[in-house]
Amino acid sequence: MWLEAGLTDEPVIIYSELAEDGYEQRRVEVYVNGRELWANESGGTVPGGLAEKPVGELEEIRAASTEEAVFVALSITEGEFEHRWVEARSAT
Repeated sequence: MWLEAGLTDEPVIIYSELAEDGYEQRRVEVYVNGRELWANESGGTVPGGLAEKPVGELEEIRAASTEEAVFVALSITEGEFEHRWVEARSAT
């Protein structure tokens, strides 16, 4: 999960389900207004879809924080991700 603070036109939370090689398999983006977008290998509603490069380790993500955007990287369970995925898919 990525928390991005201070940007109103960007997602404030990004959930990513990762394969063993670090590439995203599924993604959910949550916006300040409550809108939820989703993406998987087949498509989705997230502009640009899945990340083109492997997602870094949690420490790498945390280190990417700047004054404009603070990233908090956390690991969540498969069940927690699945819950967010189902919510995002049913919202569209």
